Amino acid sequence: MLEWDYTVLISLTLILAGQDVADIMKWLDIYRLVENGMNFLDAWSHIDINTIRKNETLQFFDNKIRIIYSLLGSVNIQRNDESTTLGNDDFFILSNATRYELSQMKGKVYYFALDYFRGNMSEVEYIFQGDSVNKVKGSDFEVSQSLKQLLLFKATGSTLSNSRLYEEYFSLISILESYYSAEIKFKNKKNGRIKIEDLKIYIDNYFDRDLTLTNLAQKMFVSEQYLSKLFKEEVGIGISEYIIRKRLEKVRSFLTETELSITDIAFSAGFSNINSFNRLFKKYQGLTPSDYRSETKKNVVISSKPNQQVEDDFSDVKEFIENDLKESKSSIIQISTANASPYHHDKLMINLGAAEDLLHRSYIKTVKPISQYAEFRYGRVWGLISQSILTEHDGFFDFAKVDEVLQAILDLGLKPFIELGIKGKVIHGANRKIIKQSLLSLPNQSMENLLNRYSILVEHCIEKFGYDEVTNWIFEVWKPNKMVLGAVDQLSLGQFDYKGKTIDITSNEGYLSFFTFIYQRIKGILPGVKIGGCGLSVGIEGRETDDLLASWAKNGVGPDFLSLYVFPMDIVKERTLHNSDFYISPDSDYLIRTVKNVKDYLKQIDWERPIFITEFNVTISGRDIINDTSFKGAYILKNTLPIIDQVDLLGYWQLSDFSSTAIDVANDEIFGGSGIITKSGIPKPAFYAFDFLSSLGSEVLYLSDGLIVTRDKQKIQVLAYHYCHLNSQYYYVDEKVFDKNNIGDMFEQDGISKFEIILTELTSDKPYQMRKRKMGVGNGAILGEANLFSSTSNYRSDEVDYLIHRCLPTLSRDSFKAGPEGLRVRFELQPHDMIFIEISQ
Repeated sequence: MLEWDYTVLISLTLILAGQDVADIMKWLDIYRLVENGMNFLDAWSHIDINTIRKNETLQFFDNKIRIIYSLLGSVNIQRNDESTTLGNDDFFILSNATRYELSQMKGKVYYFALDYFRGNMSEVEYIFQGDSVNKVKGSDFEVSQSLKQLLLFKATGSTLSNSRLYEEYFSLISILESYYSAEIKFKNKKNGRIKIEDLKIYIDNYFDRDLTLTNLAQKMFVSEQYLSKLFKEEVGIGISEYIIRKRLEKVRSFLTETELSITDIAFSAGFSNINSFNRLFKKYQGLTPSDYRSETKKNVVISSKPNQQVEDDFSDVKEFIENDLKESKSSIIQISTANASPYHHDKLMINLGAAEDLLHRSYIKTVKPISQYAEFRYGRVWGLISQSILTEHDGFFDFAKVDEVLQAILDLGLKPFIELGIKGKVIHGANRKIIKQSLLSLPNQSMENLLNRYSILVEHCIEKFGYDEVTNWIFEVWKPNKMVLGAVDQLSLGQFDYKGKTIDITSNEGYLSFFTFIYQRIKGILPGVKIGGCGLSVGIEGRETDDLLASWAKNGVGPDFLSLYVFPMDIVKERTLHNSDFYISPDSDYLIRTVKNVKDYLKQIDWERPIFITEFNVTISGRDIINDTSFKGAYILKNTLPIIDQVDLLGYWQLSDFSSTAIDVANDEIFGGSGIITKSGIPKPAFYAFDFLSSLGSEVLYLSDGLIVTRDKQKIQVLAYHYCHLNSQYYYVDEKVFDKNNIGDMFEQDGISKFEIILTELTSDKPYQMRKRKMGVGNGAILGEANLFSSTSNYRSDEVDYLIHRCLPTLSRDSFKAGPEGLRVRFELQPHDMIFIEISQ
C-alpha cells in the first residue's frame, strides 16, 4: 500500500502543478527507479568498466547487462560448443548463468556491467542477447559508439557531469531494450515442447525468485501434473531438481569468489530455508558449504568479474576514442551515384509446374494478371514428352496439348524452359508423405523410341513457333535419383532398352549416355539451342555429385550448362529424429555456400560451366506453413541478391499453389503450398519479393547484406529487408506443431533494423519524391490479413477478390529536400519486413 499511496500522492501533486500526462508518467518512472535502488547522485555506481588482460572464465548470476567489447584487438569467446571471435569495434552480450571462456586476447578488450532495473515476475520477461559478429544489425554501430563514449567518460574522470553520463547510460539501455532484448512469452496456444524451452530460459534467468511448480504451471496455462510430467520427459530431470541445480551453481560461484556469509549467499540464490539449503548442498557436493569454500579458495577457477590485478588506466585510449568519435558520428551509409555496376534482370526463372497444370483454365486465369509485376525471363515446365501430353497413335502424334502448354508460357511473356527428362509430378507433405503423384508415362521403354519423340517434338516446335524463337528456348535433361524413383515405386522408369542392352539412367554411366544421345539428336536439328543438365540435388547426393561431375568432365559431350536443385535440407536432423521430415538447414547462407562449393570443384577439375539453379526454395514440402509467411519474402531477397552475379540463371520453386493442390486441401486457400501466389491468385510476401526485384534499376550503386541501391535513368531505387532465420524452437520441436497462429515462434526475433543512407550526389534544391512500398507482418502479408478476415481458409470468389486487394504492400509518398551532404533516407524494418523506395524528382 505504501508504494501505491506515494504514487497517487506524486500524481496529484504534479496534476495540481499543471503537468500533462506524459510528464507525470516520466516522473512516476523516475520514482519507481529510485524505489528499486537507482542512485541518481552517482551514475558510476550503475556502470562498471574493466580491462580484460588475460584468458578468463566468466559466469555471473544477477540481472546486470554484461558486455564484452573489443575496442582495438581481438578476443575469442567460447560458450558450450559455440565460438565467436571479436575484432576491432565488436561486442558480445553475455547471458546470465552461462559459462564463458575468454581466450586469445589481443589489444584493448573491455568488460561492461550495467545495472538494469526490471520489475517483478510478470507475464512477459526479457533477456538480453546478441553480438556484432554472428548477426549484424544496423544498431550494432550505435551500441559500439555508446560503449566507446562510456570508455571516454571513464578516461575523462571527474570533469564529467553526472547528467551527461546518465544520458549516455539510458541511451545505451534504450538501444539494448529495443534491438537486443528477447521476450520470454508463455502463450496459451503454444505447443508443450516449445513451452518447456521457454521455461528453461526463464528458470536460467530467474531461479533466484520464489519459483514453485504451482506458480510456473499457472504462468504456462497448464496443470501442475502435466507440467511436471512434460518437463521430465523433455529435460530428463524434474523441475525442482533443475531449479536446485541452477541455484547451486550460483552458490558455488559465490562461495569461491566472495566473502559474503553462507546465509546471504543461500538467500541470494533463491533458497528460503538455511537448514534445507545445508542439507541439499551436502547432498550434491559431498561437503558442507563452509568446507567447500575452504577447499576451493585454494584454487579459484571461475570469476564473475575479470581479474583486476592491475588498476585500470583508460588514459592511453582517450585520444584514439576522441578522434574516432569525431570521424564517425552515426551509422550512415554514404552512397555515390557516380559508381555503378550492371544489375542483371534477365537471370530469373520461375517454375510453372508440370505440363498438365498449364492445361487448366483456372491456373492460367489466376497467374496471368500477376505476370506483369514479377518479371521472369523463363518459365520452366516438365512432363511435355509424357504420353498424356504428347499423345502417339500408331506412329502419329497429337500436338494439341503441347501447343496449348507452350502458348500459355509465351502468353505469360516468358521463354519456355523445357525439362526433357522423365520427371513427373509429386506433391510432398509432412514427414515425407507423398500426397499426390502423376508419373510420366511413355508408350514403352525403348531408348530409340524416346529419342524419336524428342526429335519430333523439336521439329514440331520449329514449325509451329519458328526457328529463331525456339533457338532462344532452353532444354534440360534431368538425371533421376534412384531414391526418388524408389519412393514412388517406379524404379523401372529409369531403365531403357538400347540395342539389346539395358541403360539405367539413374546411374552416372547410364545418365551420361542418355544425355549424349539427346544432346546430339537435338543439336543436329537446332545447333544454337542450349541443352544442359542434370538437376543435381547438391548436399543430398553427396559424393555421387563429385563422381558424376568428374566423369562428365572426361566425357566427349558436355552440357551447355550445369543445372542444380538447391533445397537447404538439414540431413543431420533428418537422421537423428525418429519421424524424419524435410527439415530446413540452420545455415542461413546455404544457397551461397552450395554454389561456391560447386564452382570451386568445377575449377578444381578444370571443367567450368555456366551454372543454372533450376529449383530453389527453403523447403520441398507443399504443406509447410512457412511458405505463406513474411519470412519467405526476406528469404528470397537474401538468397537472390548476392547470388545473381554468381550464376547464369536462378529458378524459384514455384509460381502457384495450384501445382501443390490435391484432395486434402481442395477447399483450402492457405495450406502451406510452395507457390508465390495461392491457387486462386492471392499474392504472398514471396511474390512481392520478386516484384521488388523486378522494379530495381539496371545499375547497382550499393549492395550489402540487407540492402541494395540501384539506378535507372532519372530514378534511384532502394530495396531493403530484415532477414531472421529459424530459431532453436524449430530445430528442437516437431515442425507440424506450428500453424498460422504461432508461426512467429519459429523465427529469431532480433529487434528492429535501422537504416540511414545519404545519396551524396543528390543535392538539388528541388524537392525529391520518395515513394515507399512496405511488405511484412503488419504490412499486407497474407497470413495477417487472412487471420483478420476469417479463422477458416475456405473462401468464396468475392472473398478471394477482397483478399487480393488487401494483401498489398503499404504505400506512402513524401517530398524531401536534400542537404549539402546529399539526400538523406531513413527507415526501420521489423523482422521479415521488406521495403522498396523509389526516388525521383
